[in-house]
Amino acid sequence: DWVFPQNSHFIVRKGDSWGAYDFAGNQELGLTQLTVLTGFKDGLLGKKNAKWTAFDLKGNIILPLDYEGIDLYSKGNLKVFVVRSPQNHMYGLIGMDGKQIIPFSYDEIRMYREDANSDNCTFYEVIRDGKVGACNLMGQEIVSPIYTELGSFTLSGQHFFLATNGNKQGIIDFNGNTIIPAEYFTSISYLNNTFIATSGKRKCVFELSGKLLSDNLSDVECDKFSSLGDTEF
Repeated sequence: DWVFPQNSHFIVRKGDSWGAYDFAGNQELGLTQLTVLTGFKDGLLGKKNAKWTAFDLKGNIILPLDYEGIDLYSKGNLKVFVVRSPQNHMYGLIGMDGKQIIPFSYDEIRMYREDANSDNCTFYEVIRDGKVGACNLMGQEIVSPIYTELGSFTLSGQHFFLATNGNKQGIIDFNGNTIIPAEYFTSISYLNNTFIATSGKRKCVFELSGKLLSDNLSDVECDKFSSLGDTEF
């Protein structure tokens, strides 16, 4: 009854049934009782009774007809499904092999690209209760979703997060280690492989490891965070 070319497929419909063929005319998915069928470069997404499923190019089921929503992200170094669970209505991440990468525990998952000119994803930005955190590309949560804003940058070949919590800023490395907590300083910049953290008249200089080199209020050299308990900034 209906044939429509989409990405690398012909999507076909006969009555209430849908199927798919590749552009050479080989059947990828036989007619099946789905209300929606859409194709992407590496497979197919189908919907029935408000539930979604995913198939590979041979018609094999990757994700069963069980999910509230399925979106495919396929750019650069990533090819993953962003999936919404019918149990807790939260989002998780599932690979093309059907294995879970990120559990269903976030309100939203975004792919973050540090380089706007590249399609490669640097990390997953995860949101829960309006706060932002991060998971690495293996799916491990490296920054808890407790910040109002999270960005990233590279300095001397090392990757860092700039974490904002209200009007305070902090630095976290890509292993999840806190370099400068987002508790004391309103502005952080970097110069000559050091972080310059300021709040009011206070100015501190840190090594990239987090070691405090100088604090203009106490005018001392000391170990990491030793003078950060001062409240008069």
